[in-house]
Amino acid sequence: MVRHRALWLLIATLGLMSLACNAFVGNVEPALQPPPTLAIGEPPGVGTAVPGQTIIAPTVTLPAEGAATATLDVPMLTALVDVNVRKGPGVIYDTDGFLLQDEMVLVVGRDPQSSWWKIECPPRADGPECWVSGRAQYTAVNLSEAVPVAEVPPTPTPQPQDIGPVLAYMDGGRLFVRSLNTGQSPITAGDPVQLSERNDVLELAISPNGRYIAYLAGNRSVGELHVMNIDGSNAEPLVSVTDLPVAGAQAQPETTALIDQFAWRPDSQALYFNTRVINPSGPGGGSQEDLWQVTLAGESTQLFAPGSGAGVFAVSSGGQILMSRRDAILRVGSAGSEAIIQFTPINTASEAPYYPQPQWTTDGQRALVAIPSSDPLAVDAQATLWQIPISGAAMQLGSISGNILPSPIMWSPDGNRLAYVLSGQSPLLLLAGTGGQDLSTYHSDPALAFLRWGPDSIHFLYSGSDFYGIGQPGQSPKINTVATGLRVVKAEWLTGDAFVLAIGSRGAWTLTSGTVDGGSTPLQPLNATQPVFDVWMNQ
Repeated sequence: MVRHRALWLLIATLGLMSLACNAFVGNVEPALQPPPTLAIGEPPGVGTAVPGQTIIAPTVTLPAEGAATATLDVPMLTALVDVNVRKGPGVIYDTDGFLLQDEMVLVVGRDPQSSWWKIECPPRADGPECWVSGRAQYTAVNLSEAVPVAEVPPTPTPQPQDIGPVLAYMDGGRLFVRSLNTGQSPITAGDPVQLSERNDVLELAISPNGRYIAYLAGNRSVGELHVMNIDGSNAEPLVSVTDLPVAGAQAQPETTALIDQFAWRPDSQALYFNTRVINPSGPGGGSQEDLWQVTLAGESTQLFAPGSGAGVFAVSSGGQILMSRRDAILRVGSAGSEAIIQFTPINTASEAPYYPQPQWTTDGQRALVAIPSSDPLAVDAQATLWQIPISGAAMQLGSISGNILPSPIMWSPDGNRLAYVLSGQSPLLLLAGTGGQDLSTYHSDPALAFLRWGPDSIHFLYSGSDFYGIGQPGQSPKINTVATGLRVVKAEWLTGDAFVLAIGSRGAWTLTSGTVDGGSTPLQPLNATQPVFDVWMNQ
């Protein structure tokens, strides 16, 4: 009897629990309707909920992460990162809103030239034209083969070229510009304008038309090439180290390719650059002797693979490129490149190779280059001087005695004069004609360094122990003293009689405006290991 009572007690308890559970069934909220584009029909046998009846919603299988576009029958673009929307295919067009990471929009067209996508304008864009970059690190598109070619809107009207002379510089890793007042002598500068919040700028260069600034940012193991308008607007990354391959035996897990040298194309619509390899954890690395081009739209093209490009390159005002390798100078043509000067690699007494540095004349019709002896430390060492035309064979002009590795030969902009410092116990600043003829000593000092020829091909700047000199052939120099322990390491000419130079020591520099008659005025202090600046004049 006791056993029967226990059984009935258990049954009663279960019944009460069942009633308690079913008390909520009558208040089940209706399921959310799916998005209109995913019209899911009501499954068979599912009707109005009945009190006391448990209804299990149908299971909907969602696409796997990253495969959402694969189930759509129209081309859709997914933003892989937050990305700007622009009014045309390229960074020369104004921004018009943005897409957030993982946001999807309909693709309505493409531009094969720039590889940008025309999209249906998102709500935060004004329209009517909306474009985004097609670079793989920014966006992904499904059914891309079904996207028609779109008509490209006219490029924006170029900004007036009276934007004025400007000084761009790096201070504390940040990028600034100051307008230059050429009505003053020496030239003065306006208030500083900070262009970017980044504090890791390494190098910079103003475009030939004065409208853009390209700059490298990062550190020894990570770097990016960026571009922005001269006023700081439309800042865009162009090249990241993740885009750059490491070739051959140097392709190890710990090695990284970085941008080495970069220079503007004369039309200001693209940049050239080459790369070097570093190994943060050990020895090795160096130039990959390659050459790349990247447009303002961010489209990179490898023009010459590693080993067939340049350790150093030079671009003429007409767009002709010369590439310097450790054993040859090559001229780039429509069919590739040709070796126009070949030589024995120079012994630098280190792992670092020596790359001769071609220099184009202002008119872009010829380049000049000095090739050192294979053993530049030998007693009879000399450098052979060559002239390279834009077409045809190179011509040997003459030679210069001595080791030029510590101080490369510098030709004047018209190519008719040269200057260099002959190292030794008593360094000498020497001047000569194009091919080394009419050699003469201009100055002697223990700390001589040649800085730069002026645009008039007559005046030049050089520095020594606690001074800098303003010289010209056949005339005594004008000497400006600087404080003891300071030195002058870089100079840029503004006009034929005005310049900017950097005076100071590691970590503390002052950009100074000067004139050929000896006048000077400080412009800007710089907190930097080495001074980084560029100038542009509307002339």
